[in-house]
Amino acid sequence: MARRQDWAPDVGLTQEVEEQFDRAIASYRANPNLITEHANHEESIRVGGYANRTLLELVQNAADAMSGGSSDQFGGGRVEIVLDLRSATLYCANAGRPFSKSGLTSIAHAHLSGKRGDEIGRFGLGFKSVLAVTDAPQVYSRSVSFEFNSDKAKAAINAVRAPVTRLPALRTATLIDAEAAFEKDPVLAELAEWATTVVKLPRASNLERLKDEIRKFRSEFLLFVTEVREVRLRVIGSEEESYSTSHMSRDLGDGSFRIERPDGSGDEWVVEHRMHSPSHEARLEVGEAVSRDQVKVTVAMPSRQTQLRIGEFWSYFPLQDKTTASALFNAPWSVNDDRTTLLENTYNREILKTLSDMFVGMLPKVASSDDPAAHLEYMPARGREALSFGDDILSTHVPSIAAQREIVPDATGRLRLAGELRPLDFMVSGVSEQDHRNWISSPNTGNDVPHWRCYAIQQRIARLRQLCVFSVAESLEINPRDEKRALEAMPKRGLLTWLREWAEGTDPGAAARAFAFVVNHSAIEGIQTARVIPTTDGLCSLKDRSNVFLRRVDDVDIEGARFVAEDFLAIPKIEEHLRGQGFRDLDPLAILRARLNKLSVDSDDEALTRFWDAVVNVSPTDAAKMLSKDTSGHIKVPTLDGKWSWPSQVVDMDGLGDEFGGRLLDRSRCVPQVAHAVGVVHDPVKEYPTEDEVFFGNYCRWVRDFLNARRGPGEREIERIEFVEHAGPGPFSVLLMLRDAGAPDQLRERWTTQLLGFEDESWTVEDLDSRQTYRVTSPLRWAVDRAGVLPSTRGRKSPQKIVSAAMVEYEDLLPLYRGPRNIEHKLNLPRELAQVPSDVLREALEAELFPPRVKDHALTKFIIAASRLAFSQGHPSRIPARIGQGIESRRPDTVYIATTDEEQRFLASRQKPYLRAGGDEAVALVEAVGCRRFEDSFSFSMLIEGQQDGERIIDLYTGLRSTYTVDKVMNATVARAVHIAKRVTTEDGVEDQSRDRYLDGHTLIVQADLGEREVLEVINQAFGLGLDNAQLSEVLKAGLDQRLEGQRQAAKAALTDVERLEVFFGDDTLREALPKGLWSALERQGLVNNATSVAELFLTVYRSDSIRLLADQFRGEGYTDVPTTWAGGAPTITWLRKMGFGAEYAGQRNERQDDEFVIPGAVKLNPLHDFQQDLSTRLRDVLILKEPNGNSLKAMVELPTGAGKTRVATETVLRLFIDGSLSGPVLWIAQSAELCEQAVQTFSMVWRGLADERPLTIGRLWENNSVHEPDTQFGVVVATDAKLVKVIDRPEYTWLSNASAVIVDEAHRAGGSSRYTKILKWLGVDGRSWERPLVGLSATPFKGSMGSDTQTKELVARFGRRMIKAFEGGEAYRKLSQMGVLARVRHEVLPGIDVALEPAEEANVRGQRKLEPQVLDRIGRDQARMAILVDHIMQQDPEWPILVFTPNVLSAQVLAATLRYRKVEAAAVSGQTGRQERRDVIEQFKSGEIRVLANCDLLIQGFDAPGVRALYIARPTFSPSAYIQMAGRGLRGPENGGKEECLIVDIADNFGALNDFLGYREYEQLWREHRA
Repeated sequence: MARRQDWAPDVGLTQEVEEQFDRAIASYRANPNLITEHANHEESIRVGGYANRTLLELVQNAADAMSGGSSDQFGGGRVEIVLDLRSATLYCANAGRPFSKSGLTSIAHAHLSGKRGDEIGRFGLGFKSVLAVTDAPQVYSRSVSFEFNSDKAKAAINAVRAPVTRLPALRTATLIDAEAAFEKDPVLAELAEWATTVVKLPRASNLERLKDEIRKFRSEFLLFVTEVREVRLRVIGSEEESYSTSHMSRDLGDGSFRIERPDGSGDEWVVEHRMHSPSHEARLEVGEAVSRDQVKVTVAMPSRQTQLRIGEFWSYFPLQDKTTASALFNAPWSVNDDRTTLLENTYNREILKTLSDMFVGMLPKVASSDDPAAHLEYMPARGREALSFGDDILSTHVPSIAAQREIVPDATGRLRLAGELRPLDFMVSGVSEQDHRNWISSPNTGNDVPHWRCYAIQQRIARLRQLCVFSVAESLEINPRDEKRALEAMPKRGLLTWLREWAEGTDPGAAARAFAFVVNHSAIEGIQTARVIPTTDGLCSLKDRSNVFLRRVDDVDIEGARFVAEDFLAIPKIEEHLRGQGFRDLDPLAILRARLNKLSVDSDDEALTRFWDAVVNVSPTDAAKMLSKDTSGHIKVPTLDGKWSWPSQVVDMDGLGDEFGGRLLDRSRCVPQVAHAVGVVHDPVKEYPTEDEVFFGNYCRWVRDFLNARRGPGEREIERIEFVEHAGPGPFSVLLMLRDAGAPDQLRERWTTQLLGFEDESWTVEDLDSRQTYRVTSPLRWAVDRAGVLPSTRGRKSPQKIVSAAMVEYEDLLPLYRGPRNIEHKLNLPRELAQVPSDVLREALEAELFPPRVKDHALTKFIIAASRLAFSQGHPSRIPARIGQGIESRRPDTVYIATTDEEQRFLASRQKPYLRAGGDEAVALVEAVGCRRFEDSFSFSMLIEGQQDGERIIDLYTGLRSTYTVDKVMNATVARAVHIAKRVTTEDGVEDQSRDRYLDGHTLIVQADLGEREVLEVINQAFGLGLDNAQLSEVLKAGLDQRLEGQRQAAKAALTDVERLEVFFGDDTLREALPKGLWSALERQGLVNNATSVAELFLTVYRSDSIRLLADQFRGEGYTDVPTTWAGGAPTITWLRKMGFGAEYAGQRNERQDDEFVIPGAVKLNPLHDFQQDLSTRLRDVLILKEPNGNSLKAMVELPTGAGKTRVATETVLRLFIDGSLSGPVLWIAQSAELCEQAVQTFSMVWRGLADERPLTIGRLWENNSVHEPDTQFGVVVATDAKLVKVIDRPEYTWLSNASAVIVDEAHRAGGSSRYTKILKWLGVDGRSWERPLVGLSATPFKGSMGSDTQTKELVARFGRRMIKAFEGGEAYRKLSQMGVLARVRHEVLPGIDVALEPAEEANVRGQRKLEPQVLDRIGRDQARMAILVDHIMQQDPEWPILVFTPNVLSAQVLAATLRYRKVEAAAVSGQTGRQERRDVIEQFKSGEIRVLANCDLLIQGFDAPGVRALYIARPTFSPSAYIQMAGRGLRGPENGGKEECLIVDIADNFGALNDFLGYREYEQLWREHRA
């Protein structure tokens, strides 16, 4: 038994590893090319067919190691795979043979594996699949342990040749210390306790694939390697990742195995191994890599075919090829490079033939006594497209081999040759498995047929057919014509023979099953002639139906008759099916006539029963026709009491009980239709003899009693009477019979209605003793009064309980007749309440349920009348009363009388029972019925609080004057009240009920909080105006129009715009429309209070934009004609004048700027400064010179804002145009429309100053503009980067991509921009592309910290790392100010506020040098900070133009409004300001009309105002670049049209530890030095 202590390396093998290493290195020295060859070979394996099968290859090698090893050792037959995700290591351990010398040789070479025939592969090519997982595999074996691709091996190979891209890994094994490894690796140590060899793959890659392979490991692998009994697989990792399973093989004996899963479940398989010897030709075909003298091949067949309907080809792992044979076919196949598909060669064909033989031999093992044909389903399919090459070979050989074996079970289940059996012709279709089973069970059939289980499914039938075809075929290749001939030649049974054999003999059941087959398969050609029906004269077919009869009639003799056999006919359903096929008895009508003739007055039960049996066999119509002509009077009908009676005395109907059994037809013993024809009563008839009436005697006794009750004093009692009439509508006795039997009312109603439908008069009766006659009620009316039922509105009732349909007013209270009108007249039903019987009235009054739809007046009228009629001596105990929305039964003394709508609503709301009544009705309800007066228990009063003065309704809603109901409100008023309530005094106390309105005469009081439309709706309801929603809207609109017109007139009459604005809007509306926080800011500064005119402040803040900003408020007031565009148009001006305002509020017309224009004429142009001229010269070289390799040049030009960088660049380009060194178009790129327009104006001014007579075309390519290729010699296109990105892919702009030069303004923004990467690539100047000159212009020479231009140099990298500066060493500003080009700076710092930053906000400052918008919003809202800023601005010279940068847009608006309110001309601009208005404001600032211009960050670039005297940077920034951009707006000196000095004011907000990062800190020293 192996243990850890057995891990002692074999000295000889240790020496062999070292010698192999030396030999490999020596071979590389002798032929260094082998290094690359071996490395490439390993790489092809790593990425080839073995790449995704590392796990399987390792298990296969483990299986080979156990081949021939002892199974008794500890861990014998066991393979374990462990994937440790924590260390990214894969282990494969086995308990087989340890490594040998040959194993060492094989593992280090590609094709030297000395495989035996029954081995999978001993460390040959398959092992090299580990390279797909790791580049440093290790092998620990009890005989020797070694690793590959060690540092020693790589060093030795590199010593042979200078380092190459790839080294071979598996050629140079080096020894490793196993015990030392066990100490470091607990998983390895655990496996070493039982394993003889462990392959360890450290630093494993493709872990997800390995996890997937472990989870999907196919347990069927164990079927092919008998030495491996168990495969365990583990994944070690987190709780979610860990996984463990095992696959175990258990030998059940006789070639049967059970593959068990961890949960104990499993599948059984039949397995057979065989050693196959390939032919010499086959071995030559596949080469040495595959070839062996003998190879082990295996067939594994599932014990149940459902386990594996589609078979598979394996090479110890599943291939992609499939087969219709239900088994696994394992062999060392010759496969493609990916090891997925069988190659079509002789080697594989020979193996497939061997496997076919094995497969056929194993088939009987999967059959059973219960299903001896189960194995047929396992056989491959033929006649359809093969699933693979292997499937094609198997489907050819398997049936051919099987046809020569005893493989088909006969009728007894014994396996026999297919050719020995005579099955039913396969050309007969539709025969089921049960049909074959029934055929075999017949005592007359032979055993030389396939077992009925062969026909269980279509698949078995197809396989049986193949076997029969191959039993007579001479070739493996059978085409459809050959198959047809084979089917014709094979032994078989024809359909007629098969059926006759089935039906013959003494078993009628077999004949019945054969007959059923014929009936159910009538579509089969010729089956009608099959003889399967036993008769008194042999078998007959369906075609004999005309001369074969079903059964013999005992009392009727017919000569020459042929009858179906009695025992056959006695089988259930046979007679039914025979009749369905047209077989009949002897002529039924003749039999009926014969039995009728045998009847007499004294016929017994047997004779009558036979007679009616004969009737059953004749159609009811024919029988009725014949028997209705019978005049013998001998026919009786069966009755429910089991006897017989004359037809006229019998009734055929449902609903009567056993009491009348002697009068009711027994339908089960006759044909009712025929019984009706011979006189049985089933419907009322016009004339029915009284002698047949059951209750005629009762009627007679009633008539005698009736007449005797009318005798006068001393008159003789009438004893004997006789009626003149002897028949009438009847039988009326049915009505009494139905009543007594408790029959359904629906049936009783039908009989009553039908009987009354006949003419009926009073009857005449004679006193036989006195011969005096009397007129009496007919028997029909007598029966109807006692047992009749008629329909009514309250269900079916006795006619005495129903009233006429004319009393429709009370249809919900009384039962109104609902039937034919002639019957109502005949019955003379009550038509007035006074005619209604008292019991009907009492029942109606005291009913429990009433429909809620009864009208109040009808209910009250009925209760009064019914109480007087039915309770003349008192009051009813219950009456119907209304409760809420329903009507319920209540005692009269609990029912209140409501005489007004108000009383009615109150009682309904309190769920009190009540009746609505007028004055006289109220008295009657109290006296005749016993109800309670309302005022005895309740009283009302109104409470009104906070009532305001009333207004005439037609004045408040003038639109009502034009309505047709104006008269109803002509004198009415409406008043509002804080509280409206109705005080109700009840027996339980006092209660106040809130009301939304109260109408007191012509004054309507409504709740004070109701809206305009709500009040109008209340007026509409209270005065009953009847206006719909549309009409109400028209009334409101008319009033609104009048009010709005009044407002307009008042506004026009106002003296100022402030007064006009106050006409239209209140202070709250205007204050809400001011910038958020403005009012509170001014309030804290003490500039506004409650007495301040909000309208005046609004106009001061928004000036000419004021009315435009109130457009939505005007619409909210109801003005529908408010303009939607405010661009100075005539419609807008007209509307403003109509409202009383001037045209200055109409907005400004946008001044159209041409997309392209030509610059004419000349202007005087100041010469360039010396430093500018120097820059121009150097820039000129960049634009026209080229590198020796022909590349154009790139450069970055740096010049501070105000030093004229745009002028230098434009003049340089234009002078190159003039002297012919450059031609258009030149592309100028900037980031905003303002920057672009600045460039356009500079180009225009300079061109005119250069005074060239030739035209220059300038194109504006931004926003919605478009440009075309210039027609002039010289052209410039000025474009935004955003617009260029949109036109890059448009073919009409291809010409622009070939611009003669590209200039990027504010180029510091192009540094890391992906947008610019795309643009510059399109222009051929990105990265290493140099197709045309590229120039960047930057106004931030002080980028970064002072004295360091690292960031600037990084930016210049995009522009060819060529920097063009006017001054070196950071002296640009000092020198330019000395020259007067830039202004001197006077710097002041104002105290700021403490700013607290969230962690994320602070991180953004440290990382991005940016403040989040929400931080700037918090700073901008601080009013103390704003007050400091305002006060400082107010201290400056009132003539100074001042530019202010604020934290956000709102703070700019607040600042401008504050200053304007303090009489300082100020304005704010932002991205929200319209383009044209923005231009106007900026022009007003430049011209001095506006003194202070506030903005957030809109004017950081592209803005030029040389006259700025003070610049406030109240917007904190941590970017020195952004800071100097803002400061540069005020740095233009006197030499460039500016001023000598500029005041720059910063606000020192406190950011704590971040203060040193503030942008202005970078320039404090510079400002101080300059000031000194």
